[in-house]
Amino acid sequence: MDIYFRQTWTDRRLSFSIPGQDVLSLSWLSLNLVWKPDTFFTNGKKSHLHRITVPNKFLRVRYDGFITYSMRLTLKASCPMHLRRFPLDSQKCPLHISS
Repeated sequence: MDIYFRQTWTDRRLSFSIPGQDVLSLSWLSLNLVWKPDTFFTNGKKSHLHRITVPNKFLRVRYDGFITYSMRLTLKASCPMHLRRFPLDSQKCPLHISS
């Protein structure tokens, strides 16, 4: 599946006060300077981060330290299939996320 995986959290250390500026959109190069949760997909088998000319990542910081982090991923995940009523069955395949 192709997804835009977005995470939000608050880091008060990044709060700022710039008159007329409530949100800062930062380059993907700034990601190495900001703490990020170590999030992973527990049932993921393979993933690919899209890097067309630069990595497809986005970071936005609000004045109060509220952070929005987004990245585009292609994932392959394992999913148990129940084929008792094949071809009339339906499947649910949740994506399990952990940190």
